Amino acid sequence: MRIDIFTTYYFDPGFIIKNDIIKPVLVDNCFAPINGIELFEDSGDNLAHQSRYWGEASVFYWAYKNQQQADYMGVWAYRRYLNFNSTKFEFCNSPDTILQQNGLQYPKILGHLEGFDVILRPIDQLKYGLNLLTHWNSHHPSEAMVMVRQIINEICPAYIGAFDDAMARDRVYFNHHFLARKAIFNRFCQFIMPILFQLGRGLALGANQTYTGKQQRILGFVAERLWNVFLVHNAHLWRVKEVGMSFIQIESPNDSEKPRKYVHG
Repeated sequence: MRIDIFTTYYFDPGFIIKNDIIKPVLVDNCFAPINGIELFEDSGDNLAHQSRYWGEASVFYWAYKNQQQADYMGVWAYRRYLNFNSTKFEFCNSPDTILQQNGLQYPKILGHLEGFDVILRPIDQLKYGLNLLTHWNSHHPSEAMVMVRQIINEICPAYIGAFDDAMARDRVYFNHHFLARKAIFNRFCQFIMPILFQLGRGLALGANQTYTGKQQRILGFVAERLWNVFLVHNAHLWRVKEVGMSFIQIESPNDSEKPRKYVHG
């Protein structure tokens, strides 16, 4: 059985974590090559020219369109890794040890996958009375999520109940870090891509000055929330388990990568 976990790098952090299943991908075609990375988002059918808006969701698109050889698939950020030796969220200070520390070897992961369709990270408990929607409105333009609901109601109305349910929850999954059967990975991509394409057009990204800086990656942020909607609608059909997660504590040009105080507590 083949397992492909694509990890996204958008700059050189000074380390590359890779083995036969952890496969780094250089995001966007405007960055210089990074030694040790052999996969490039701007190959094949891709959205590299739009990755500034899509964030990691553009690598989901790339994997869905170009990397279909595996039985299980996932897309993770370069600093966040599921931990198959734990059930908790933990910080890691040494990228050099994370493969061993997190059990990121084929036999270990294969053992966890036995009998399961989806492996999830630990769920986050939001604080201060926030739910997924009010949390969104505290950190991103509310008009975007209003438009997302309108689009779902228009093009995939079977999900509208799951959307409302997910947005009202205070226990949520951030960062859509998971490992799933290829059919489930593909189904997630098929769910989010039409929504994100229509949302991008509706928000007039590139011309709309609301979406600059951190907010430029608005489609990526939406994709993370849509993972919760997808789970609410479908998880009862799958065999699901949670494992731990590690966050590598290094500086990043992207300050939105830092864990926030309103979760993990």
